Amino acid sequence: MKKAMFTVEVLISIFILFLVVSLSTTSSKFLNQILKQQERYKELYSIVFSIKDKISNDICVKKEKISGEMSGIEYIAECRLIQEKRGLVKDYNFNNGKEVISYNGIYLFQLYKIELEIVKYNYTLDYYINRYKKVVN
Repeated sequence: MKKAMFTVEVLISIFILFLVVSLSTTSSKFLNQILKQQERYKELYSIVFSIKDKISNDICVKKEKISGEMSGIEYIAECRLIQEKRGLVKDYNFNNGKEVISYNGIYLFQLYKIELEIVKYNYTLDYYINRYKKVVN
């Protein structure tokens, strides 16, 4: 009887050893995959912010669509005007006793949406910028 118990114990321990080895292999593969993804996102993050800093001042003023390359990474950016309004002016009409609100201030406010595509990573990012300028009547 002792020989049968020894065989069952060995089989159980081999099975447990197999589970430990397979789980550790799977977890190390998963960890390597996460580390590669982290490096990819770190590179992508720095590239996106560098491109945003480079193009945000000019894209909506000079051109509606631009493409270029930074550090070997190709990008395409497009600017669209979302909304444009003059500044809010509040006044009081003493004749009828009501507040008068109008949008005819001296500043023109503009909201733009920028769509930035990083070609290498097949990644698209939308962000908004606003501009204002003094309007001469």
